[in-house]
Amino acid sequence: MWGGKIMNLVSQRVDHIKYGAGVITEVTGDIIRIRFSEQIGIKAFLYPEAFDTFLKAINSEVSGFVLEALRVKREQASLELERKRKKIQEELDAIKLNRKKKRSGRAGKKSV
Repeated sequence: MWGGKIMNLVSQRVDHIKYGAGVITEVTGDIIRIRFSEQIGIKAFLYPEAFDTFLKAINSEVSGFVLEALRVKREQASLELERKRKKIQEELDAIKLNRKKKRSGRAGKKSV
């Protein structure tokens, strides 16, 4: 489910840049399994990231859904990265403040 939409991707046709035509057999969490020719068999990919580079949905509605899923996942990752960056910056600021307090405390003791 991405952006409030749900789409069953199983049985949808895709094209892979190396393996060629395939059919989605399973989507579980962030893994998508695709059956290609008999010689190649079933391959697993990260979902939806594989559609950014390796896979293309044949159906335009499926393609739009998958690209939206990719956009949403990137946005979530970007927000998470920004949250972590802010947390690290807050921790660094707290360390700097503690160092300043220790220095000012030592300076006050020396001048007494």
